[in-house]
Amino acid sequence: MTRFRSFAFLAMVLVGCQRGVPEAEYQSVVRENVRLARQVEDLTQGPTATLQRAKTNLTTGDFRGAKTEAERLLRDFPASPEAAEAPAVMAQADVGLAEATRDAKQPALTVELSKKTGLLGAPLPVGAKLTERTAADPEFSRDATETYTVPAPPAAVFAFYDRELKRLGWAPWGASVPGRKSFFVEKGAVRIAVLVSEEKSAPNATSLTIMGKRR
Repeated sequence: MTRFRSFAFLAMVLVGCQRGVPEAEYQSVVRENVRLARQVEDLTQGPTATLQRAKTNLTTGDFRGAKTEAERLLRDFPASPEAAEAPAVMAQADVGLAEATRDAKQPALTVELSKKTGLLGAPLPVGAKLTERTAADPEFSRDATETYTVPAPPAAVFAFYDRELKRLGWAPWGASVPGRKSFFVEKGAVRIAVLVSEEKSAPNATSLTIMGKRR
């Protein structure tokens, strides 16, 4: 809409030149056209838009794109309030890039579906060992949680859930957590979140967290 108005003013200038519009009115239209052009540039290339693109790239897993936008924010708009968020975006992007590089070096491994299920019927990979269980606490809006250790690398466990959740009829209901391997899915009246991360206490193992509730 703003871009259209800008073009409309430009058209008025051209028509005015032909019809002999007074100089003061002509200059006023030119100034308004310049102002609108700057507004369009701020909306599409300004610090707010740049930060939003960086965060969107994080959410979609485009970590290199997120880092590029954050670097541009620091370079072109260092004094803006949005620039203060750039270092955190870059740190999350670096984590995502490091994980992607590590996963690419690991040999392909297929994790199979266990006959057992986890919290609220969530699928579990073979070998998943329950290490902690926390009951729901409605007073603090805290969902029930189960934590497992899986004897397989995070990339393989992530691929397992990416495959099995779809196959078993779980549908997405929320966006993934930037910089983390996660799923937010629902099935019937049940909603769960599945978080996959590296198990620090064991090599090539995964820490798996499942939390959720019935609606």
